[in-house]
Amino acid sequence: MNISERVTSELANYLCEKISQKVIRLLQKRKDLLSGDQSTLKTTWDEICVQVQGDESYYWGAYDHTVCSLIEGYLEELQQYELVAISLQTDEIDYEDEPEWVALSHDDLASYIARNYVYAKAMNWSNHRITAYLDSFCEYDGYTY
Repeated sequence: MNISERVTSELANYLCEKISQKVIRLLQKRKDLLSGDQSTLKTTWDEICVQVQGDESYYWGAYDHTVCSLIEGYLEELQQYELVAISLQTDEIDYEDEPEWVALSHDDLASYIARNYVYAKAMNWSNHRITAYLDSFCEYDGYTY
């Protein structure tokens, strides 16, 4: 990796990390839950973590839409060169083939950030509510799996 590729990669990673942290903070504040009143989960972020770590529910499309919509809001604030830097980190654009400063659509970039940053963090995120919820679905006939 040459210096310009490294700088581009570092810039893109910084921007994606920053966006994912903002999105997670917003989701941690949201209390509009789809898991029901009897759930140990308290935030939308808890629910997303459970969905990523366990099985996706019928409502996964709603969660994904929410995450991508929040990300798209932050993408609107970026400069064109920042969008291009993120685009170049995906498998969908190749600088050699696309010499112009062309960025992927906000939809595509939001999906990339959701998958590689937000959901990657959700896979490893834990708290007592998430653990209790996941444990309640791993018990079967008195055995815990």
